[in-house]
Amino acid sequence: MKTLKAKALIIVGIAAAALVAVGFTVPVVTVPYETVAEFQGTETYYEREPYEVTETYTENEPITETYYETVSLKYKVAERISTEGFPPGQYLAIVEITNTDDFSGYFTFTWLGISPYSGTTYPLGSPKLLAPGQRMSPSRQTFTPEIGNYSIETSTKTVEKTRILGETQVEKERTVTLYRDVKKTRPVTLQNTVTEYKKVPLILSWFD
Repeated sequence: MKTLKAKALIIVGIAAAALVAVGFTVPVVTVPYETVAEFQGTETYYEREPYEVTETYTENEPITETYYETVSLKYKVAERISTEGFPPGQYLAIVEITNTDDFSGYFTFTWLGISPYSGTTYPLGSPKLLAPGQRMSPSRQTFTPEIGNYSIETSTKTVEKTRILGETQVEKERTVTLYRDVKKTRPVTLQNTVTEYKKVPLILSWFD
């Protein structure tokens, strides 16, 4: 029994070896197979880009009128009481007037309702020419530490002024920045499954 089995195995082995030998001697066949291939392609994308446009709009603007007005020159006043060089009970009232305008002009100073003593250093009602920044200092002796009442008159000047009469709508233009999507392309590396072919012995093709 064992002898028969051994003989059978030998016969099968010889048959298999014969088949392999026959397989390498027969013509080859072409068989397909799949592989991954890379290739260069293009990709489409969108990018937001700014651009400028001219926009028309309306705006309210004042309607103005130019006119001329006569005004007095500008000045500032500083008052002070001095006792320097005077006996007790006597004072010197001083009024300092400075021309703060940008024009020269005459300034007239007058004490009101007071009879100045002989020590008055500025003649009553006498105009004095003051350039811009110049100063005059009328003064008077008094028995009370009070400045008293006075008046100041100045030259005048004509100035140009503007007044608003109303409003009107004016059409204007301005540049504004907007954004839009711009179509673009760029190179990319892509992959694809492709079918290729190879030649194999016929007997080996049975095992693919």
